[in-house]
Amino acid sequence: MRVTHKLTVLLILLAIAMASSSIVTAEDNEVNTDYSGWSLPEIIDDIAKIGGTKISGDIPDVKVLTADFSGGVYYEEALNLILKSFNLALRKKGDEFVVIREDAASADPDTTRNKTPESRSAQTLAEVITELAPAGVSVQHVPESNSLQLKGKTRMLSEVDKLVIALDFPVHLLRSRFYLKAEADEKPLAAIELDTDNWEKFKQAFADGKGGIEGAIGLNDDGHASIEFSCAFTDGDDRHQFSHTLLLADPALVHKHRFSIDGKNWEIGWQVEQVRRTQ
Repeated sequence: MRVTHKLTVLLILLAIAMASSSIVTAEDNEVNTDYSGWSLPEIIDDIAKIGGTKISGDIPDVKVLTADFSGGVYYEEALNLILKSFNLALRKKGDEFVVIREDAASADPDTTRNKTPESRSAQTLAEVITELAPAGVSVQHVPESNSLQLKGKTRMLSEVDKLVIALDFPVHLLRSRFYLKAEADEKPLAAIELDTDNWEKFKQAFADGKGGIEGAIGLNDDGHASIEFSCAFTDGDDRHQFSHTLLLADPALVHKHRFSIDGKNWEIGWQVEQVRRTQ
């Protein structure tokens, strides 16, 4: 019974301590100062410290004649009361606040926009944009029309529009075909086909185990394809290795390149095309 009694007392004391803690936290965010005669930047700075936040913006250096909060006022309410008298307003930006002109706040109303992606899945874009969009912007996927519904301030939505345009690009893979053969032979010693992202590194062995190829392929802004690769292969008892950097002006065509190793002529061929990725 004594153990139970002690445990009960401990629980009561813990509950009182937790309640006291929450009361202290509330008081910490309360302004109890007479700011009359202070400058506006000084007041804003002091209240920011009380609220444990950051406040930025174009704050005029003016003197505040009367601002007595000695009776106790929550810090956000105190800020709004002071700023309103100077035609200023407080806007939340993440965990911080920004001071703006009140007419600028009213000129940036809440709005709703619908955007239909041309190349990407709206659901995929919604997930990405939700992570990247500014605070205060709502992004929803509308499955019936494969569209996005955007809600927020007009200025913020203009930024999100740019984000949608930047992300809504055709998703393609580069499909590359490569062969290696002795110039005198008709049948290739090796032939491969591989799909890669732009400049994704690849490494693939030949089907007959006689070697392999590795490197990277990418499309440049001018539409030309750049290929950087090295190839190792076995020809009879001989083991050969070579590296090349090629620029294909028209990647869709089969580009042939001839070279010689130990007096024997060889030919490689490359063809690169874009294929649409299945989303």
